[in-house]
Amino acid sequence: MNQIKNTHITKIVAGMDEKNNRKENRSGAANEVIDIQSIREKVEKGKYRISFTHTEKLRERKVEIMEIEESISVGEVIEAYPGDPRGPSCLILGFTYRDRPLHIVCGDLEGERILVITAYEPSLEEWKEDWKTRR
Repeated sequence: MNQIKNTHITKIVAGMDEKNNRKENRSGAANEVIDIQSIREKVEKGKYRISFTHTEKLRERKVEIMEIEESISVGEVIEAYPGDPRGPSCLILGFTYRDRPLHIVCGDLEGERILVITAYEPSLEEWKEDWKTRR
């Protein structure tokens, strides 16, 4: 089952899934991607920045940096945005050690660092119980 799941995620990240490619690669840019292992390695080494415009939102949402790091360490890419005009980015679903689900949007920043664009606890109004599927 994990092999099937990982294959599907790989297809989405690579922009090969037709439905996701149409929806997410609107700019026509090259399908550069950020893979989860690369994100994990950079976060473990502290090679990330949090978007200045979203720092206050993280405080309001009561999302701590440690929770972002925890969630990325066990997370998976659930949506890829290879055609994002600001550069390739993705949506990660992860869980904190207290089992709190978090969605984290990450982008590539200067190749050596990851940019944490935003993080939030998904809502059942917008997401199904698996936290991966939009309603």
